[in-house]
Amino acid sequence: MIKEFILLPMLLSAFERDARRIAAAVKTPGPYADFMQATLDRITRDLTAIRRQFRMRGIKVYDPQITSAGIRAEFKCRGYLSEFGILNNVLKAEAETYMRKYLNGSAEDVPGGVLTALSDNLEAQLGVLLSRK
Repeated sequence: MIKEFILLPMLLSAFERDARRIAAAVKTPGPYADFMQATLDRITRDLTAIRRQFRMRGIKVYDPQITSAGIRAEFKCRGYLSEFGILNNVLKAEAETYMRKYLNGSAEDVPGGVLTALSDNLEAQLGVLLSRK
């Protein structure tokens, strides 16, 4: 989830930049703008779900830093401080994978992705709630 928390804002920025470029380059930008906005909405929805999960689980990510080798972030989970890092070449490959999935409208198919993990977690929580009745 921390990888997605770091990666999704970068995807938002990339898609917003690309949407502006596409709108300036084509004669009928409306359909392209609608498509890009739908993609941005899906990413925003997933990022919101991740933040909600972080609050529920007590996870806090501290100021991701871009280094020459990649991105590094410290995070705190259940009182333990740890570190997450991703190298530039891995970051680029992951970003391309996520971009393709979001553009295809199937972000839930991203390996280890946000929607799959969250839906599995929600199903488990729902199962616990239903078993209590």
